[in-house]
Amino acid sequence: MQAIAVASLGLLVAFSGGCDAGPAGDAAHAPGGPSPGLASAASPAVAPSASLAPVVPAASPAAAVLPPDEVARLKALGYVDVAEDAAGGSGVVRIDRAKMQDGYSLFTNAFTCSAQIVDVDGRVVHEWSRQPCFRWDNTTLLPDGDLLVVGRDRPDEKRRGGRATRWEQGQHLARLAWDGTVRWEKRLHAHHDAEPTPDGRVSVLLGEDRRIPEVDPTDDVVTDVLAILSPAGEVVEEAQLYDMLRAAPGFVVQQRPKKGEANSDLLHANAIDWMRSPELAARDPLYAIGNVL
Repeated sequence: MQAIAVASLGLLVAFSGGCDAGPAGDAAHAPGGPSPGLASAASPAVAPSASLAPVVPAASPAAAVLPPDEVARLKALGYVDVAEDAAGGSGVVRIDRAKMQDGYSLFTNAFTCSAQIVDVDGRVVHEWSRQPCFRWDNTTLLPDGDLLVVGRDRPDEKRRGGRATRWEQGQHLARLAWDGTVRWEKRLHAHHDAEPTPDGRVSVLLGEDRRIPEVDPTDDVVTDVLAILSPAGEVVEEAQLYDMLRAAPGFVVQQRPKKGEANSDLLHANAIDWMRSPELAARDPLYAIGNVL
């Protein structure tokens, strides 16, 4: 068992979850050759705990508040996009080996529903793809060479009968073998990220519409869920991010006005990052081994 923690504005909330320590690895940038053992690493042991119960440590110092002009500047930043036909062909156009790390990189091509492992010169050394498909929101390479895919079957119709259809796009989480074989596919409201837990299971962000009167007394809000799946793709544990934050010391609830949405997207979580570094753990309890940001 180990802690599930959520950090926001310098606060830490930990929930004990069902994860026993074991081997895991982060393979977004994988050292060595493209093989099923691409990026495995051992994780330190984690002390067991009994159940999914809140463990609320003392709050870390509050984060600095950005000035309004800096917030506005950050909000104005756009997304990186793709072109149908890139001028000058495909491949690396500039390289400075003194400023780069050797190894292989995993690249997710969202709108072609594909992922490639490329070397430092931009050559594709391995590839996964799947059709029919609308979009791969993210992919994660596992230590055994399998690929986790957070995907969608069809675009968002925006509104139907006056309601948003964001969770009616055929969202799913799939696990593909090294040769592209689909090991399993789970129909879930998955979005943005999926990562292996330190014991080799799978964590994924889910979304759902939920009525929280203290945030919006008249309508549902979009909330985020951290789910743990077995290696075979079965959901074994879930925790609401809002509920974890709500339990944190000093957490203040504010009503959130809608900004053109059919309903408010409360947190819009983007990423899962399991803590694995003893050096960071020694600096702050936020980074305790087995916590997840």
